[in-house]
This record gives sequence, structure tokens and C-alpha cells, in this order.
Amino acid sequence: MTNDLSRSLSGAPPRTGWEFPLATLNQMNPTNQQAQGLYRLCYRLTNVIYPQWQYRNIELVRIDERTGNLYVLAGENLDFEIKPTGGYEP
Repeated sequence: MTNDLSRSLSGAPPRTGWEFPLATLNQMNPTNQQAQGLYRLCYRLTNVIYPQWQYRNIELVRIDERTGNLYVLAGENLDFEIKPTGGYEP
């Protein structure tokens, strides 16, 4: 109780029970290269730049905590993994 009181007096927001330790959050963040690779991939999937290329919806973006790769599911049957270096492959 005093912990919550001291938090409210210090101006800190009240705890919601959903806080994660900072170390856990840092492990789930993509690298800068992955973020840039994700941007390039999403741009190519959603922007019709070639007449024969069909627009694809981005359905899911997740980070694999085991490998550190980003997983992207697009359309009905396209999936990509973006490595920490920013490169991706279908």
C-alpha cells in the first residue's frame, strides 16, 4: 500500500499489473535493420509497382523470440522472415 502511495505522490502512473521488466521489452524489439527491412517489404507488398504484381494485405507481424527474426504473413499464402541484419526471404 505504501508503495502505491509513494508512486502516486511522486507523480508516477499507477501500476496496472501489465508492466513488463525492461529487459523483457528490449528482447522483443526488432533491430533498426529489421525495421527498415519490414518497411521495404510492406511497401513492396502493398504498393502496386509492377502491372503483374497483385496487392497483398499484411495479416500478421510478429517477432520470434527464439531466433530474433521478424515473421510477416501477407495475403493468404505468403510468409517472410526478416533476419536481424534486415534481409528477408520468403
